[in-house]
Amino acid sequence: MYKNYRVFYILILFSFLNAEALTRREINSIYSKIDSLIYKDKDYDEALRLSKELISVPDIGRYYVDNVENIINLIENYSDYDRKPLELFFKYRINSKERSKENENIFREILEKYPDCKLAGFTQYLLAKHYESLIGSGGSYLENPEVAGEKAIESYGEVVRKYPAAEMPITDLWYRSKIGTKIAPLAQLRIGDLYNSDYHYCVYPMQEEAIKAYKLVINNYPEDVDRYGNKVAVDAYVSILNMYREDIFGKTILDTLKAREICNILINKFPNQGYLVEGLYFGEIHPEAYMVLADCEVDKEKALEIYEKIVAEFPNSWRGQVNSGAVSLYSISALGRIGYLFKDPQAKINCYRKFLDSSFDRKVRGRAQFEIAFTYEMKVKDYNQALIEYQKVLENFSDVSTGGEAYTLGEDAKDSIRRIQEKLNEEQKTDVKSP
Repeated sequence: MYKNYRVFYILILFSFLNAEALTRREINSIYSKIDSLIYKDKDYDEALRLSKELISVPDIGRYYVDNVENIINLIENYSDYDRKPLELFFKYRINSKERSKENENIFREILEKYPDCKLAGFTQYLLAKHYESLIGSGGSYLENPEVAGEKAIESYGEVVRKYPAAEMPITDLWYRSKIGTKIAPLAQLRIGDLYNSDYHYCVYPMQEEAIKAYKLVINNYPEDVDRYGNKVAVDAYVSILNMYREDIFGKTILDTLKAREICNILINKFPNQGYLVEGLYFGEIHPEAYMVLADCEVDKEKALEIYEKIVAEFPNSWRGQVNSGAVSLYSISALGRIGYLFKDPQAKINCYRKFLDSSFDRKVRGRAQFEIAFTYEMKVKDYNQALIEYQKVLENFSDVSTGGEAYTLGEDAKDSIRRIQEKLNEEQKTDVKSP
């Protein structure tokens, strides 16, 4: 006999199954009922049934698709041991205290009572992520917060050793996971990241240990990818490369010989592809490698040649920090590096004028025009010519944006023109006052 809620929600759902789409409110109501079935009633069969009906409705949105697919996969494929591990896992999912001792207890209960359950590998990974979240945490419940990093590394190591074939049961951005993603390669990569970190409560960075960990990723998981499709081996190579730089995306190279070696591997061994390091910084391997090779050069002409290659061949390739405005185009970064090669302002301007040619991408031309104007203003101090050059930016590239911020070159040019006009007005006032 059907329960009242079942009749009610199934009728709602079936009434819309042949429609083009449900309203957002209707989708949210059905999803809320699925949540209630799981976390309150523990009626997993009914939650599975309703989830399958909802996933068949078109255009429900990526958020709901991912979450409903997670529910279906968990209930269908991780219900061993009479669903006891699954019930504990859902208990963790509903707990709002992310860094709590309760979560650690849940993970340990699953691993101690059901060490061979299908969720064990992912649970071990969650335990490692849990300890990692406590690194440097002032609210940590650990008596000695300094051990958080060591516990995280140890737990990631357990994933690699005990659960080499384990797969991610859910799609989740935080865990860099997609259903079916292998967990061990990600765990090994995080070991390298932690040894390479400078967290306050760690005794790290430990460069040699980090490189060993990254090389295990490279050698043992050459084809494995994360949820973004990035090869974890490529991520490991870029992580090693960054160890030879003063900072991420920085120009100063600490070990040019080793940096060149990694760059040549990235260029010659792999086709150009994306990377993500430390779960935070992203880019593409070929322009990144060329940028480092140019930064390594002491020969100005050779450096200029490589920077120009980046500008010409990678005009629309981005680098930066995930979920932030701190992003930029490689081509624009290379243009900036080119500017540093010239001490003579006029030589810098002449070089930038080469990039105004129509063969270059419009963003490159716009940035080059802005740099010409900026150089006339700040280096040459020819304000009248600077105003002419800024006006060209407004006329031809006003809508162009070359960074992650909302600002356009037109807005920057207007600010610069305003700055020059204020300066000229001040100079006029000074001239009038002079005897």
